[in-house]
Amino acid sequence: MNADITFGERKLLSCLRSKPGIFIGTAKLSYLEHFIHGYDTAMNFLGIKQSHNILPEGFDEYIALKFLGTIWTPKNSFDLILENSFDEENAFDTFFGLLDEYLLVIKFQPIPLWDNETDSIEQIKVLLK
Repeated sequence: MNADITFGERKLLSCLRSKPGIFIGTAKLSYLEHFIHGYDTAMNFLGIKQSHNILPEGFDEYIALKFLGTIWTPKNSFDLILENSFDEENAFDTFFGLLDEYLLVIKFQPIPLWDNETDSIEQIKVLLK
């Protein structure tokens, strides 16, 4: 059974999606990929990877099946999305669209947009502790 991503990570993804310039510099998929790999590395280093997954289990396989018709590929979801997009910015938007699609398939809510009126950077920091 697939598990949902945590509330804190949903908020982080919401921030990344809504305001990529603040968090990763620009709305490019390769920048997002590096951020997510860094996040995963930090969680592993801290020994809390089991309780923190920024992407839902099975996402890479879902993307591979969608683009290749098989789950067996040496490429990750970022590579496949970028190869099937016309530029990095389009790939960034496609990534979040496919993430929302996958979350709905596994019966979870899509990633909301960050609301500047109700969300703050300090709230995000607290959620990620």
